Amino acid sequence: VVRVLRHRGAELGTRTTDEAALTPGMLAASCEHHEALVAMREDLPVKDPLRKRFLGPCCLVGLVGVNVMIALLVTMPVADREGHVASVDDENAQIYRTIAYSFACVFIGMLFYVNFSDPGSVDSQDVRYVEDLIVLGKFKEGAEDPAFSVTKDDGTEDYFRWCHACQFWRPRDVSHCSLCRRCFWRFDHHCMMVGNCIAAKNH
Repeated sequence: VVRVLRHRGAELGTRTTDEAALTPGMLAASCEHHEALVAMREDLPVKDPLRKRFLGPCCLVGLVGVNVMIALLVTMPVADREGHVASVDDENAQIYRTIAYSFACVFIGMLFYVNFSDPGSVDSQDVRYVEDLIVLGKFKEGAEDPAFSVTKDDGTEDYFRWCHACQFWRPRDVSHCSLCRRCFWRFDHHCMMVGNCIAAKNH
């Protein structure tokens, strides 16, 4: 039932209207409905993954192409009504065309680099050290996701949360992307225009 509701667009952040203001995850956790909790935390299948990956970049490439065409049209010689060709500074026109081509090539190259490069995905080996900190941690009660904190020597606390999709403990600067179905270091957001996540390696 939980999976069907999620596929129909049910919001997991909705809270009850009483004083407790509980979310569905809190209700399932309080009643120990572990299967419901697992179903809530599963990543939904991405519809049209190729479209989500390449539609934005294709739109940007088209926009760059339009700008290059405008630059070429502006620098072309134009004939008046009597057939006389207006004088155009060929040297300046060539400079403008070169600048337009250069910017277009750099932009498209960087766009493809951001689209196909790894934004900073987290491997289970990268965070394996967290398992050794569990014995020192203090678990947070009443949380939808298992979480614990460890007090450092300077008195500050490091928080760690369990990622049900990736099956490892996440440090504070690691977040999960439901579209890419992976965790990333310093995850900011999933950008549809570049077709990839914005994270540690491409900020």
